[in-house]
Amino acid sequence: MDVYFEEQNIHSISNEGELMLTILASYAQEESRSASENCKWRIRKRFENGELVNLRFMFGYKISKGKIEINPTQAAIIRMIFDDYIAGLGSSTIANKLKEMNVESLHGGTWSCYRILAILKNEKLTGNAMLQKKYVVDHLTKSLKQNNGQLPKYYVTNTHPAIIDQETFDKVQERLSQRNPWSQDINLNENRYPFSSKIKCGVCGRNFKRKKAGNNVSWRCSTYLVHGKSACIDVTP
Repeated sequence: MDVYFEEQNIHSISNEGELMLTILASYAQEESRSASENCKWRIRKRFENGELVNLRFMFGYKISKGKIEINPTQAAIIRMIFDDYIAGLGSSTIANKLKEMNVESLHGGTWSCYRILAILKNEKLTGNAMLQKKYVVDHLTKSLKQNNGQLPKYYVTNTHPAIIDQETFDKVQERLSQRNPWSQDINLNENRYPFSSKIKCGVCGRNFKRKKAGNNVSWRCSTYLVHGKSACIDVTP
């Protein structure tokens, strides 16, 4: 099938057309890469300056045009979560409690232990922020990757109103470290499979698990398998 480009005066099936289209495609790709790199450079410079960038939503706050205000109703739920966890309730128990209370989550969906843990580990609730937790891998996929030392991180204080005081937050972090809430990712029996503990979900970050149905074997997100699609979300604040 031939496509004629009037502006360039070329036919797609001609030798000259194929060459020109290849050159134009390469030029467009380089333009895209250059624009992406410039955008990333501006964002990273803002991180260096201690600015919150691209923060559009967060449970407990109303965010509009860069202005961050506390949502009183959601803030009360967050304080209850912290109080309950300090009192000894587990993340799954707290999630079930919120379901029974018909508390709406940020994006709808189902409350799970992962959502609760994400709230308990979110330093932004103290009015401070760890910047550049994630970064864009490349300009084509636009996919985000957890920053595990590939780029510098910046901890900035007093960036917005606090819901949880620092003492309460630190107490919860100490309890979290003692209970190792992510230990369910580690299963010694999983090491019998080649991909065990090696594949992680690109959305929620949990390990994939091997699932066998008849003669078919697949690997799926453990959050999805246990709690359903609605629980498999990006919980990084």
